[in-house]
Amino acid sequence: TIQSRRQGTMRASMSVSLLASVIVAFSLHDSVIASSLTVGEFEPSCTSKDDFGWPRFNDASELAAEPSWSKYFSAVYGEMPPEAFPVCTYDMHVLNTTAYDAAGLTGTQPVVTNTSELEEGDLFYSVSPGFGIYHEAWTPLPNNTWTEVGHQVYPTELDGMWVWRQRGSGVWANVGRTIVFPTPSDPSQVHADAIAFLSDGCSKMPSKLWPQLESDIFGFCAREKGYGA
Repeated sequence: TIQSRRQGTMRASMSVSLLASVIVAFSLHDSVIASSLTVGEFEPSCTSKDDFGWPRFNDASELAAEPSWSKYFSAVYGEMPPEAFPVCTYDMHVLNTTAYDAAGLTGTQPVVTNTSELEEGDLFYSVSPGFGIYHEAWTPLPNNTWTEVGHQVYPTELDGMWVWRQRGSGVWANVGRTIVFPTPSDPSQVHADAIAFLSDGCSKMPSKLWPQLESDIFGFCAREKGYGA
């Protein structure tokens, strides 16, 4: 997986035959079974000392004492095992508006509509599934980390796909072996370092035409170098 700060996305190399079947499972090796056996760590929880007005649940009894949030987490995640705690709502980058409304949480937090005024921990309207919790800091993921993602299918996806890191989505993926490239000051050069690195020594000459070019470099060549979940 190749991580990008500017887009907040990850590019995952995958076999084209799996494209239709792994959009949710995000199984990106040669088989769904192989990916499902991947061992790794989950993103750490409750690392911030400040919850920015969002509730923190140290164990299942504390969550059960808040019926609305208990209903929300049950709708998004199903059963919450003991090892899932502590749970800090602030950790979430997205909230499912359907589950949020159904749990009776609408109106419990103010929604900031002017995104230029966002401050840490603010609730705002985001991409699907609806609400976002604003986080200023961004930290790349270590190899083999399980993280939550979001994805929208595009017809240009041939040997790979872009996904959003969306903690709170309830859809999990393991990044496998990953590499991070810094965002250049010149927006026109975004991904230039990644393209140069992945293309170097690739056994396949990348197409000069998009979207095949993107597919060749971030799909085939990335996988050949061992990067890809």
